[in-house]
Amino acid sequence: MFNYGPTITNMKMEIDRLREEVDSFKRDFTMELISIRRDCDREILGLQSMVHKRVFEGGSIVSTRDTQLFMEPISIARAPVSQSSHSARCVIQPCVLPGACWAFKGSSGAVVIKLFGKVYVAGFSLEHIPATLSPTKDIASAPRNFSVWGLNSLTRNGHYLGQYIYDSNGSRIQYFETQVKSPLSFRLIELKIHTNHGDPRYTCVYRFRVHGKLDNEE
Repeated sequence: MFNYGPTITNMKMEIDRLREEVDSFKRDFTMELISIRRDCDREILGLQSMVHKRVFEGGSIVSTRDTQLFMEPISIARAPVSQSSHSARCVIQPCVLPGACWAFKGSSGAVVIKLFGKVYVAGFSLEHIPATLSPTKDIASAPRNFSVWGLNSLTRNGHYLGQYIYDSNGSRIQYFETQVKSPLSFRLIELKIHTNHGDPRYTCVYRFRVHGKLDNEE
């Protein structure tokens, strides 16, 4: 008769080892997230002070044009992230957790954001998770080339505000000044992603902010 004792004992030891690894990963992951959130808060305050402009966050998503949502689950630490976490609303929400991004198919897409009021735009900031928090240890799905447009209507031609490159080796939050100034204020801002850093399947956009001055005469 076969003795299953050693096999069961070895399996229990392996399970205990895996549990310890998972618990260790969770602790390190949580501490990294707390550190990132603190760093992000400091960077936002620094940006606001540097450009002497208010940071406009939140608002609402008006359109994603013909951009197709990436419907396959994105796994973080082997756990799939809910598809509801991939909607365009992620770009205007405060939470920046790995996988909780606006994920769309391919390397190009667009989103139109409605601000709380009309704004004289001075610049923008784009945020992505660092490679250290990526399960693949790279951020190939991060946006690379992108442009920003000021709109007051979805059906009219917008005002081109500039084209930029998000540096995957740079800081998590990167600030970009308006390249083409406009005397007009805008209620709608369109972010167009043209390329990413090499992922052919999808692109992830985590956070987008508008910097400027509120039009008090609205």
